[in-house]
Formats: sequence, structure tokens, C-alpha cells
Amino acid sequence: MAQFPVPSSLAYVVTKAGVDALTRAMAQELAGSQIRVNALAPGILYAGLTRKLCEQDPSLKEKLLAMIPLNALGTPEDIARAYAFLCSNESNYMTGQVLTVDGGCSVIKRDLNA
Repeated sequence: MAQFPVPSSLAYVVTKAGVDALTRAMAQELAGSQIRVNALAPGILYAGLTRKLCEQDPSLKEKLLAMIPLNALGTPEDIARAYAFLCSNESNYMTGQVLTVDGGCSVIKRDLNA
């Protein structure tokens, strides 16, 4: 959401941007000690409050799916696999990156009021 902020999301967007900047700054500071710093930016997950709200209002789920190019809400397992990748040797040459796992949601501008 930091790439395409929507109305009434100021605090959320600012904190996301802060995490992005912190990740890059820490990566610069710690690279000399061979410490990698990366972050995950999950998309809309079918879990927790989102799941509860979608169960209460099925039309909300359809609206959310319309904002996601892969036409699927993420799962906690999707995020766990990305986290496992960052913890593995497969990501040894990565630092200062925010890995977005959102089904493509961040590559399109969306209007939550539509």
C-alpha cells in the first residue's frame, strides 16, 4: 500500500515506508559485518481480521480479489515460504530488499471505494 496509498491510510503508509527505509539503512550499516537485512511485505491475507470480515460480508472478498492480479488472497503459508527463502542459502546475495508477497496487488493502482 505504500506504493499506491489510499485515502485514510496515512499512518499505515508512513509506517510501511519507514520499514522500507530502515531495511535499506540497516543493510548498509551491517553489510561490512556480513549481516544481511531484508524484510517481507505481505499482501492481503485470508487470515485474522480480513478472514472474519470476508465471512461476514462476502462482497468484501470479491472487492479484495478484484484488486489482486493473481485473483487470490494470500495465506499465512505463502508468507512462511517467503520467510523460509530469506532464511535459506538461496538468498545469500540479497540485502536491503523488501520482498513483496502480495499476488501482484502492489503493481496496480486501486480504489477501495469503487
